Amino acid sequence: MRNAKNGAEFRREVKRRTGIDITFVSGDQEATLIYWGVKQALHSWDDVKLVIDIGGGSVEFIIANSRKILWKQSYKLGAALLLDKFVPNDPLKKSDLSRITAHIDEQLPDLFVAISKYQPQQLIGSAGSFETFASMIRYRFPEAGSHYGKTEHPISIAHFKQLYKELIVSDKAQRSGMKGLIKMRVDMIVMAALILKFVLDKSKIKSMKMSAYSLKEGVVSNIHAIK
Repeated sequence: MRNAKNGAEFRREVKRRTGIDITFVSGDQEATLIYWGVKQALHSWDDVKLVIDIGGGSVEFIIANSRKILWKQSYKLGAALLLDKFVPNDPLKKSDLSRITAHIDEQLPDLFVAISKYQPQQLIGSAGSFETFASMIRYRFPEAGSHYGKTEHPISIAHFKQLYKELIVSDKAQRSGMKGLIKMRVDMIVMAALILKFVLDKSKIKSMKMSAYSLKEGVVSNIHAIK
């Protein structure tokens, strides 16, 4: 809603009808809240990590250690926005893949400068799309185990790349029948996978985890800081 043309109007109408006062957080604030949420999920944090939250409207990247955020940025690269901007074929054609990948590459030079500077050793994907990746991988690679009931769960990069190959050539009907993929993510999961694959390939990070906690948990743990 922070980017919607009628966001302020919507906020006023909600206030008028319900008495609820909505607070819009900036992309920078969202990145900080995601970091606070992820900190609650990880059992240990002994090195520099790259935290990623792939949403519908934006993608947040945070490079941090357990003590502080070293670098953060929110980009208008959300899965829904990419679908709306490029209106790709389903399944994707090579031309779609080239156009979207080029756009992602154009948007993220600062990210890779920061990665080169801080050298994160592990990628942490927060909630949302990463929970879906974990669910889909479990059905394809039972040895990966289940993430249900856990606040963190390892995701094999090799398993993800196998899943990516399946998603990138699938159409909506095929995805609708894939185990572990919930209905609300059938369209956006391809864009989310494309973003993650691009970042993994370019960053050369070799280890990845899912954090079950993200923005909501960050708000709860630090509600006093955003009032």
